[in-house]
Amino acid sequence: MAVRKQLSVLIANRPGTMAALASTVAGANVNIEALSTVDATEYTLVRLVPSDADKAEEALKGAGYSLYVDEVVAVEVANRPGTLAEAAGKLAREQINIDYCYFSATGDASLIIFKVANPERADAVLGG
Repeated sequence: MAVRKQLSVLIANRPGTMAALASTVAGANVNIEALSTVDATEYTLVRLVPSDADKAEEALKGAGYSLYVDEVVAVEVANRPGTLAEAAGKLAREQINIDYCYFSATGDASLIIFKVANPERADAVLGG
C-alpha cells in the first residue's frame, strides 16, 4: 500500500494521441503502472500512475501537455476473486468513500488505485 501521485491529462479523442502520450512517458524512461481513460466525445481524460511521477510530469509538461497531479492510494493485492471486495469493504467500514477506482493486473498480482478524500487515512486502513 502506498500513497502515490496520479497524473490526469486531457487528450483529443482521435488516432495517435494515446500513442503520443505513452511515447512521451516512455521517452522519459518511466513505466505506466496503472491507467484509466474516460471519453467525452471530443476528448479523453487519461489518468495514469507512473513509476516516477516527477519525471513523467516533467516530460509531459515539456511536450506541451496540461495536466493535474493528485494523490491516490495504490494497493498491491493478489490477482484473485474478492480482493477488490475486501479492500473496498475495509474502506466502507471506516466510512471512507471511494470517488473512483481502477486497476492493473498481471499474473498473480494486481494494483488497485483508489481516489479518496484522505489518501493517508485510506492507506493506513488498507495496511500501508
